[in-house]
Amino acid sequence: MTVLATTVSGTASRAMALALACLLGLLGLTTASTARADEPGTTEDPEPEVSDQARLWNRLLAVELQGAIDGPLGVVGGTIVISPLTNLALEVGGGASRDGGRVAGGLRVMLPQDHFALMLRLGVEGGPLSWDGSQQSGASTSYTGRRQWAFSAGMYADVGLQYRFDMGLYLGLNAGVETAFSPVADSCSVVETGPDYPTTCARDGYRPTRIYIGLLVGYAFDIVL
Repeated sequence: MTVLATTVSGTASRAMALALACLLGLLGLTTASTARADEPGTTEDPEPEVSDQARLWNRLLAVELQGAIDGPLGVVGGTIVISPLTNLALEVGGGASRDGGRVAGGLRVMLPQDHFALMLRLGVEGGPLSWDGSQQSGASTSYTGRRQWAFSAGMYADVGLQYRFDMGLYLGLNAGVETAFSPVADSCSVVETGPDYPTTCARDGYRPTRIYIGLLVGYAFDIVL
């Protein structure tokens, strides 16, 4: 029994010594690894993808060419985009619509993920506008009246998707809605002619509102704050 107890005790002592040696070895490896990572002159980036994405979406200045089916800038226009923050940008631009020149400006929220970004826009617009709508004369005669504004101010809101290449060139697609602030036009004329149609029409009515779809191509200059 004494021999057995001595053998068990010796085995336990050797196991404890081996466990202690393994623990000290692991601590030594961890300390050496930490020291190498903290050494001066180490330039390895632990997350290069994150740094590249930040560089791509933190560019301060961009220019765009936009085309749309009756968008905030009309049929075609140009925009300057200033991005003081990764997720927030200011935009201002001008363009040409079916009725004449237009201006627009607003805020842009960007939610990037790798090379793609969800884009939300909200802003104000203005320019000449003509709007055809149905009006009623008497009890049964319906006709089309064309209301015209020399300058109609309104607002726009849309959502879109943007893809940005590494060099800064990007493409975008957006869809939204725009609406005028004032329903009262400067003038109104009757489109049809005939004995049953009146010669004048009402300048007041519902506010012009329409849905639009637009495409854009732009370039973000490699200027980072």
